[in-house]
Amino acid sequence: MKKIIFISCFTLFLAGCSLIQRVAAKHEYSLNIHITNHHNLFTACKKDVIKISTLNNNVLADSNFMYYKTGLYKVNNYTQSKWLQMPSFMINSVLIKTLRADNLFKAVISKDSFANADLMLEVVIENFMQYFSKTQKKSFVKVKLHFALINLKTNNIISSQTQMSILKVKSLNAFGGVVMLSKALNNVLNNNSLWLQNICKKR
Repeated sequence: MKKIIFISCFTLFLAGCSLIQRVAAKHEYSLNIHITNHHNLFTACKKDVIKISTLNNNVLADSNFMYYKTGLYKVNNYTQSKWLQMPSFMINSVLIKTLRADNLFKAVISKDSFANADLMLEVVIENFMQYFSKTQKKSFVKVKLHFALINLKTNNIISSQTQMSILKVKSLNAFGGVVMLSKALNNVLNNNSLWLQNICKKR
């Protein structure tokens, strides 16, 4: 009986150690996006306040765990690395900063703001992931966001688009994934800025 109790306690101890190793990551990562201040000549949108609403179709982007996918089906997470903030929060934050730097609108505000807005940019996170081949000898990242510009006075969609960026990962680890996810997101946000500029040019 004592032997059984000892084995049970030892098993629980090991399980506890395993849980601690899973939660207590050694490295925390954040996205690094290059934001450039622009002086746009398009004045059609300068009178408009735009509100940013980020939705998330990818539940993995609402976690601090750093997930990656191997092959077609297998999803794992790095046990020694995690996000400093949830990707969905970081994407929303950097999008607002990027649009403010673009200087296209009178003001860029978050969806939680009590201020009235003329436009809303609805953003859906469809993909934000690092991928590995089955042999784990190759890796790439994919960032895919869907944007819809909405007139809040009429509730009509002015225009919508999907932007995606796929980049190869040089360093086959969490750090390498973060570097390329940052660059891929930067590509998507730059393309989004060009899209909005074109809309303001035509208004």
